[in-house]
Amino acid sequence: MNVLVSNDDGVDGEGLKALVAGLAKRHKVYVLAPDTNRSAASNHFSLFMKPLKIKKVAENVYSCSGTPVDCVITALTSPLFDVKFDVVVSGINKGQNVGRDIVYSGTCAAARQAVFEGLPGIAASVFCEDWSEEGQKNLHFEAMAEFVSKNLSQLVKLCELSKRPSFVNINGDSLTSYKGVKYTRTLCVKDYDDKVSLKKTDDGFETVFVDALTSPDYEVDSDYELCKEGYIAVSKVIADSVPKDVSPDFIKDLNLSL
Repeated sequence: MNVLVSNDDGVDGEGLKALVAGLAKRHKVYVLAPDTNRSAASNHFSLFMKPLKIKKVAENVYSCSGTPVDCVITALTSPLFDVKFDVVVSGINKGQNVGRDIVYSGTCAAARQAVFEGLPGIAASVFCEDWSEEGQKNLHFEAMAEFVSKNLSQLVKLCELSKRPSFVNINGDSLTSYKGVKYTRTLCVKDYDDKVSLKKTDDGFETVFVDALTSPDYEVDSDYELCKEGYIAVSKVIADSVPKDVSPDFIKDLNLSL
């Protein structure tokens, strides 16, 4: 398959490099990824505000000055790559994307945008428990990359097995091997409990973000629990938030008026 790879950690991300190496064993891989870290960019895109700068990094590998969504839109709708893509794979992200993370994640946004563009979208992430410089260096991506590469055709089918446009979200702990693969019954519930404090400045205030790093609440076979048990957790996430089941009678019963 012709695979477009992007991420939100940046074109130099170790997770992206591992993913490209794994996919290249079985597929033709093309990369357009942000030139620097764009984590938590969600579905933000800036194409309409300013021209993006795209630079060649290696054969079929380019960096982009925009967001993950900018990268996907550009790669799929411009003549940068003169190929017909079969799937977009985003990641491998440094840090999990479970529960509410999915809303904020640039990694997941790239997969979601693929669905909006009419292609299967797959996002992959590994947990990071130690965010120190040394802890980040010791993350393992290869086993996750091999799983995605080996099972890509089945993951594409999973994207398509839905009444609503959906992308596949994959998570796993940072491991060199996994117990197996399980499909999630539900997503964990993450209450970040983060806070913002304010520091007085001469012309106003400066924000200071305080990360609470709280543990999520979860049910049996949720994405978080399966990962912590040593499995790869596979979830299907609805990409389009537009409701399709609201009947005219339901609207009428609301008794809305001006």
